[in-house]
Amino acid sequence: MKYQPIKIKTACGYSLFNKIKQHAFGSFYRLNARSADCYAFNIDADGKDWIGGWDWTQKLVDINADFIIKLDAPCKLFKIIK
Repeated sequence: MKYQPIKIKTACGYSLFNKIKQHAFGSFYRLNARSADCYAFNIDADGKDWIGGWDWTQKLVDINADFIIKLDAPCKLFKIIK
């Protein structure tokens, strides 16, 4: 998989990005995905919500995801190049 860093504003608003980031790093459910190294997700058409889950950059399970946040780079957003 290839990833390209993008500006947050090109994908969503900063408020939504902060909610996604907070969920990816602070959610209780992350305990079930300890070996994951990223959070893969899509943003809905309205740009007000998202759907996603913890994943692995080397072999993404969520093949429909458009974006990832690498868990070792919490302030960067990456677009998945398909």
